[in-house]
Amino acid sequence: MALKTRAEYLASLKRMRPNVFKFGERIEDVTTHPATRRVVESHARAYDAAQDPSLAGLFTTTSTWTEEKIHRHNSLMTSMEDVISNSKLKREMYRLTGTCTGALCAGWNGMNTMYAVTTKWTPPWGRTITQN
Repeated sequence: MALKTRAEYLASLKRMRPNVFKFGERIEDVTTHPATRRVVESHARAYDAAQDPSLAGLFTTTSTWTEEKIHRHNSLMTSMEDVISNSKLKREMYRLTGTCTGALCAGWNGMNTMYAVTTKWTPPWGRTITQN
């Protein structure tokens, strides 16, 4: 799957129609609603950066599973280099957005934590989660 562009990211949010409420109001379009559009915009800047030749090396990486070029925030950190790149990516996102893009960081770190825990765990049936 090719890297998404800003336009593809925004279109995917519109198609998804997430079930989001703020102060009791259902938000129909998270890309334009005043309560959510700035968060969406900050995430969209990561998609812009992945397409920018001067930032692509930081915002993209090669998937350890598919060997395709992917957004770094969709990757698994499997080496010290990946952890350092994670830190550098977050710093650059602060520069691009002026804030912490919390949902992006928390989701990415949660995904990596679950990967680390489940790949080291051997369930009672005797094979790891990553084995077929």
